[in-house]
Amino acid sequence: MNRLHPLTPVLKGVRAFWLVVAALSWQGFAQFGLGYGAAIVAFGGVCALALSYVAWLVSGFEVVNRELRIHEGLLVRRVRAVPLERMQSIEVVRPLLAQLTGLAELRIEVVGGEKSEATLAYLPLPEATNLRQRLLALGGDDQTEVPDADDEGQLLYRVPGSELIGSQLLTPPTLLAPFALTASALMFALNPTLTFVGIAGAVTASLGTVLTPVRRVLRNYRFTLSRFPGGLRIRRGASETRAQTVPANRVQSVALVRPLLWRGPEWVRCDMHIAGVRGGDASDFSGGTLLPVASPEVARTAMEEILPGAAEATTMPLIPAPPAAKWRAPVRARTLGIGLSSELFVSRSGLITPVVMIVPYGRIQAISLDQGPWQRALGLASVRVHTAGGNQVHARYRTRQEAVWLAAELHARAAGARRV
Repeated sequence: MNRLHPLTPVLKGVRAFWLVVAALSWQGFAQFGLGYGAAIVAFGGVCALALSYVAWLVSGFEVVNRELRIHEGLLVRRVRAVPLERMQSIEVVRPLLAQLTGLAELRIEVVGGEKSEATLAYLPLPEATNLRQRLLALGGDDQTEVPDADDEGQLLYRVPGSELIGSQLLTPPTLLAPFALTASALMFALNPTLTFVGIAGAVTASLGTVLTPVRRVLRNYRFTLSRFPGGLRIRRGASETRAQTVPANRVQSVALVRPLLWRGPEWVRCDMHIAGVRGGDASDFSGGTLLPVASPEVARTAMEEILPGAAEATTMPLIPAPPAAKWRAPVRARTLGIGLSSELFVSRSGLITPVVMIVPYGRIQAISLDQGPWQRALGLASVRVHTAGGNQVHARYRTRQEAVWLAAELHARAAGARRV
């Protein structure tokens, strides 16, 4: 069994220390006092470090045939077996402390198990990079070419920092931040007896409105998208750097998102769903980011790299929802549309934030037909397309006859694509 790096308990202990500080919060310091609050934080930090060290002693990993086995568990010993053929993507993550110590974290996204993510934290950077190459080689098929660890590949696009920052300035949380700060200032002006802890708590709550946009900027800073035979490599991150390798045949669907506030500069966001991969935040499509911000032309080019025909599918004429749909969704009905190309199913929805979702027929796992009481009364039905990992693409509020035809047609095309 291979052990993780000896500094692992220190890095995990520091992370747990900050969790203790966050859990105590300003209100906790106000209740217990700064002295007792500091003592609680120090005691929690020591306990976290001790538990991290004991957990490190009983943790490790090994690669057996085409399976990664992760040994863990403090009181109850567990061995998690990760079949590498179910691996969807793998990324090398380097938080700030890991960068300072020359370490890295390996995150493996899998599908079909109880947990979608397997993590090895922390390893020396060269060992993490070499292990990633080995796992990619074992998890791919014979035709999959694994890129060298130091190979940057063919650069497709680098997101300018100005565009990334500008895109997050044009988000509701950022635009609401000045109003939140103004409210905090007024609260202090109307109640000058507020203590330092009270003021700090109010300011912290106000700044929390911009936490999500700031986190997106830090997560996607220096974002680059590169091409490799059979897949893509994404590098990004400011304080925490990430290098993610995505085999193209593991991408289940893609989405082209156009937020309302981005229509002036003509920006879009391009997301991809990889079975087992979680989104960075609630606003993300349920998967990974293909491009955090780009022009529509650049986004279509990137989509074409992983789903041939996707660029054309985003501009193809779509079949609108029937007139009866306006009684089920008066506002959204005119934004709904579906399309069938030779290899892809396309679904459009969204009024304030239009989203075009594209799924290849070969990735379809199941098709369901939904009809609630309201739809039944209007003669409508909805088709739901399922892909691996729980992702769903909808064709909402079609006529009953069209929904039955669409479900049968998608089933036939999916079966034909899997036979190829």
